[in-house]
Amino acid sequence: MCHDATGQRSESLLTARQSVRMYRILQRNHGGAFDEKLASSLTNLSRQLLRMAQLTDSLNIARESVQIHRRLDDDPAGYRNFLLAIALRTMSISHSAVGRRRDAFDTSEESVVHLRELRLRRPEVFSGHLVTSLNQLVLSLQNLGRWKDSEKTVREALQINRDLVNNTREVGRADFASTLYLQARCSASLGRRSEALDFIIKAVQIRRDLSACIPGAFQEELAEAISLMSSLVTCHSGYEPFLAGSLQVMGHVLVTVGRNEEGLTYVREAVQVSRKYYEDTPEAYSLIFSTSLVVLSLALAAAGQEEKSLEALEKSVQICRERSRDDPRKWEGEVAGSLVLLSVRLLALNRNNDALAAVEESVRIYRRLADKNPTLYKSSLVSCLFALSSALFENLRTGPALEAIQEVVTILSISHRHTQENVMFARSLFRYSLCLYKCGREEESIKFIKQSCEIWRLIPTDDYKNEYAYSLCGLSASLNRCGRDTEAIEPARQCADIFRHLARSDPDQYKQRLVSILTNLAGYLRNLRRTDEAEVVSKEVAELEGEKSCLIM
Repeated sequence: MCHDATGQRSESLLTARQSVRMYRILQRNHGGAFDEKLASSLTNLSRQLLRMAQLTDSLNIARESVQIHRRLDDDPAGYRNFLLAIALRTMSISHSAVGRRRDAFDTSEESVVHLRELRLRRPEVFSGHLVTSLNQLVLSLQNLGRWKDSEKTVREALQINRDLVNNTREVGRADFASTLYLQARCSASLGRRSEALDFIIKAVQIRRDLSACIPGAFQEELAEAISLMSSLVTCHSGYEPFLAGSLQVMGHVLVTVGRNEEGLTYVREAVQVSRKYYEDTPEAYSLIFSTSLVVLSLALAAAGQEEKSLEALEKSVQICRERSRDDPRKWEGEVAGSLVLLSVRLLALNRNNDALAAVEESVRIYRRLADKNPTLYKSSLVSCLFALSSALFENLRTGPALEAIQEVVTILSISHRHTQENVMFARSLFRYSLCLYKCGREEESIKFIKQSCEIWRLIPTDDYKNEYAYSLCGLSASLNRCGRDTEAIEPARQCADIFRHLARSDPDQYKQRLVSILTNLAGYLRNLRRTDEAEVVSKEVAELEGEKSCLIM
């Protein structure tokens, strides 16, 4: 955002204030004749205050506008209910901006109720306004961690959007892009990353077009969409960045083959755009800029640029800490999330003690937040404890690492889990079994790695097949070490089947892993004197090794 834009916003705010003052005078002189116009001018003033990051004032003005609208009787055309719905939507946005998430949901839901009724009367007039309020309701649900409910609502908005959108209606296209963005967030949080990428690519394309058509407009929205797109492009499903306060942490990042440079280009663009907004109005744009820095850090790490990745993330942490001092209610969760990511980056640079300190601080914050609001912060606490177990494990503190991951398993064992929590549960069971093994409790560890494999098997997406294969490989190896070669054969075969499938699309990544599991399988078969079967497997290994030798030559 440039200074000219800030000047225009200041002028708009001044005009809105003057309008409110004028209608207050008219209301005092003429009674209720000007209530409707005063309420509408208050709604406009609330929006202008939001744009200038005067959040508390915006909420107070929006509340006054809603109170006046409620006093007015509806007219036959429904116009006054329409104005009330718009005022409620504005108040919902103001509630969100000051961190009052439940209030934001309540007011956005009421706005949607009014507009649904109005759309039944005149769909050609009210459909677009309903989409805008549905988008705000979806965002409110997502901020409360209600991802399945948000998906039902966003699909309603998508259906209406598809009936509305065309190339000449810029406002309709803007709402459509917002709905696509919200659907992408929802799909990603429910574990459907490929689907999420499809939605966010469409959103980015629309917002690029809008930005080109209307210079200076839609830049913030474009940066927001590019940040999410780049995170989905550059990061493998084993690594979920903290967008809207949630993160799935693993000990390493895998790059989606052939797309890292593309993602890095997108996220650098997002940082460049959001930095302009942040430098001009830090109170309003700290979150989007810090999020862009987080995604830049992830992309740089995936490209092997660890030091630059750490630098970007440290800047993000600094911004979150600065904002948290002024508004801890809104920013504590962001501080905790950025600290988890920081610990991962520090671990990658072998700064294990620093990583442990960062994630321990994050756990303290999330425990406090989860005590107050378990529905919203439970999944973040779980992810943070998983990261803590990683940091402890790398510091050779196996006992405390076992305690941390055991807490994760306990929490998720008693939860009604959606897909993404099942992913974390499967990972946690695998980590728990590894910690038990390191503590000399291998027979006990087998029970939990079996559970991990069973959960991976039931997850309805191919995004996590590689992790399923690793769990099967670990199960097979554990059974072998305990002298249970007969039982070790089946998971080894299943693991080999998955790696064969993965190696066809990514031989560099998975062919050697296929060779390793097949070599183990051949050994198990020989131990059981099943020589013919072992020879068949060994022949496949030799063929794969031959292919590898030819490629090297």
